[in-house]
Amino acid sequence: MPRIWFDMLTHTERVRVLHRDDRELAAVRRLMKKANGSMFDCYLEKIGGRSPSIR
Repeated sequence: MPRIWFDMLTHTERVRVLHRDDRELAAVRRLMKKANGSMFDCYLEKIGGRSPSIR
């Protein structure tokens, strides 16, 4: 699972930075969240997409 998640992360960053394809970005982010929600939360915090969650 870590390798698949890393591949999705790499693809997401490429789409976010180079292609700016919002539909594809949303689709890949949904897959990332479904695959590993806690890693997805860390990713969003890192890029400034959401404030850190309190657990």
